[in-house]
Amino acid sequence: MIPKDSKCRRWLADIIGNPYCESFIYHLIGLNSILLMIDEPILENKYSKSSISLMQDVISLIFLLEAGMKIFVMGFVAGKHTYLREPFNILDFVIVILSVVSYFLDVLDSNIDISYIRAFRALRALRPLKLVSKNEGMKLIVNSLLSSIKQLMNVMLIALLFFFVFGIIGL
Repeated sequence: MIPKDSKCRRWLADIIGNPYCESFIYHLIGLNSILLMIDEPILENKYSKSSISLMQDVISLIFLLEAGMKIFVMGFVAGKHTYLREPFNILDFVIVILSVVSYFLDVLDSNIDISYIRAFRALRALRPLKLVSKNEGMKLIVNSLLSSIKQLMNVMLIALLFFFVFGIIGL
C-alpha cells in the first residue's frame, strides 16, 4: 500500500488538480464529440476513417490515464473519499471501461460473428457526459433535473387530463 503522503501521489494530485489539466480534458471532450459527429457509416475515405479512429483511440487512452491517475491518488473503493464514492466518477469510470471494451472489440476482429456485440460502439456517445463530472455547474443542473422528475410527472398528468377533457369537448 502506498502511503497517502508519498511524493508520487502528491505530484499526481498536483497534476490532476491543475486548472490547465482540467481545461485540457474539457478540450479533449469537445474534440471527441466533434470526432463522433464526423465518424459516420457512409464515410468511405479510408484515410479519414483511420485518422478518426486513431484520434479516438488516443483520446480514450488519455481518459484511461486520467482515470488511472485519479484512482492512484484517491484510492479505488475502500475509504471515505475514494474514486468510486462519487457518482460522477462512477459515470467517468463506466465511460472509460466502455471505451476500452469498444477498442478491444474493434481490435479483436476474428472470424467469429460479433456483429451484435458491436452495438457497444454506440456507447461511445456517452463520452461527452464526462463533462458533467468535471463542471460543478453542470453537476448542479443535472442533479436538479433528476430531482425534479417526480414533480414533472405530476405536471404531465395534469396536462394529459386537460388534453383528455378538451379532446372530449372537441368531439
